[in-house]
Amino acid sequence: MIKRITLLLSLIITGFAVQAQIGQGSIKGKIVDKETGETLPFVNVIAERNGNMVTGASTDFDGVYTIKPLAPGKYDIKFKFVGYQEIVMAGVVVNSDQETTLNAKMGKGVELKEAVVIDFKQPLFKKDETVQKTSMGAEAIDRMATRSFNGVAKTVGGIYSQDDGQNKLNSRGSRDDANYVFIDGVKVRGSNALPKAALEEVSVITGGLPAQYGDVTGAVISITTKGGAREFAGGVDYLTSGYKFGDKVYGLDAFGYNLLEFNATGPLLWKKDSAGNKTDPLLSFFVAGNGTHIVDPQPSGIGMWKVKDDKLEELRENPLSFNPVTGGTVLNHEFLRLSDLEKVKTRQNVARQGLNLIAKLDINTGRNTTLTFGATLDLNQNTNDNYRSNSANVIVGNLLHNTLMNTEANPEFINNTWRVYSRFTQRFGSSSTDEKSASLIKNAYYTLQVDYQQRTQKRQSAKHKDRLFDYGYVGKFTTFQQRTYGPGFDSVLQIGALIHQTFEDTLVAYEEGTINPDMARIT
Repeated sequence: MIKRITLLLSLIITGFAVQAQIGQGSIKGKIVDKETGETLPFVNVIAERNGNMVTGASTDFDGVYTIKPLAPGKYDIKFKFVGYQEIVMAGVVVNSDQETTLNAKMGKGVELKEAVVIDFKQPLFKKDETVQKTSMGAEAIDRMATRSFNGVAKTVGGIYSQDDGQNKLNSRGSRDDANYVFIDGVKVRGSNALPKAALEEVSVITGGLPAQYGDVTGAVISITTKGGAREFAGGVDYLTSGYKFGDKVYGLDAFGYNLLEFNATGPLLWKKDSAGNKTDPLLSFFVAGNGTHIVDPQPSGIGMWKVKDDKLEELRENPLSFNPVTGGTVLNHEFLRLSDLEKVKTRQNVARQGLNLIAKLDINTGRNTTLTFGATLDLNQNTNDNYRSNSANVIVGNLLHNTLMNTEANPEFINNTWRVYSRFTQRFGSSSTDEKSASLIKNAYYTLQVDYQQRTQKRQSAKHKDRLFDYGYVGKFTTFQQRTYGPGFDSVLQIGALIHQTFEDTLVAYEEGTINPDMARIT
């Protein structure tokens, strides 16, 4: 009976482990004696990241060990065994949804105290690779000119992105909404922007998708962000191409790109031994963010046309003229000439500004357990002239009424996406301290994850905001009326008379409003 219960629990835990594989990796290998080639059982294997111990394992009777799950990134793997010299494999790369093979040969050295440090060399090809996948770590991303994971994904074969500034990715002909994006194992809905300093690994799968991702017709982009470290570190980046003063931009170009980015990591609380000395961080953090401001996010290589300021002011003061042919009125802007226009380098009133933040807390809950809290925020605000549209009629209309002479009325867009998550992982039978564990469960784990995300989008007038009754208001109309009469029969007096019929308008008085002065002048 006990064996059946144990088997059932093992199957349940394995089921949890399969579901938690998204965005996680593992390390597996074999340890042998350097001279005899015999396998070494009960070797302690410890995985450290940024100086912090993440987890560990011990080899079985065949000298084989497995460490999972591990977040993608670089690790230092330590091999310790009584009577043998300690070995440290530095810079071991772990990729998402992949198993890294790491074998070691340990030599005897009782009197040697210093560990042998070996730099890890990533193989060009991995055995049993069944998916078409490209992974880039933090070092490779830092060397790239792009500052977003979209830019990293664009470099992958089979991924196409139109050069229109929208950063939409098409994988092998599929649409952009067919792609799945995961950030730290959380499926993203809404904005997926992240600071470049927060990217630990970007993995793009374009073919042979693993079963845990379900029915995906596009690409799977798995992003892993950085975590807390044992020592304090940080940095600040600032990029600019120009500054706007008044109506002009001064600098390298007229598009006025400005970005300020920062990141910081380090310990907050420490574990201490009996003597009061610090041993391992109990609580460590990572935070990164950036702020951007761009005068024209989608610049044109040939410039844009607009009505000259003096002519535009004239049209606003005198929008209508008498039509001698029909007796009505005509719009004066329909008689614009080329001499009334001027060419400018950027679109008018289309500035974009945004704030992007990410924060993580790693809690050292034990050798075989990990607890992480994370949060991201993406807030951006921009005005848009809708110059790029799928309808030719809309393009012409916007050119006439927005781009040429009404950029002040460009709609304002405010997008806000935030998400929080918590992840707890417990491993079984992988302790690096129990050399002869009697546990029946080996290399199993389960992960509990809770996440919440919310996206809001608002489109409004930058002037009227949420004052709904200001939209389209041109002024006050006062109507004067008089009674109308017609021939009829008075049933009381029993005579014919003029009987009151209804009311007719005699005068409509108009009081010009000040909320929308241009519309009021036309009215």
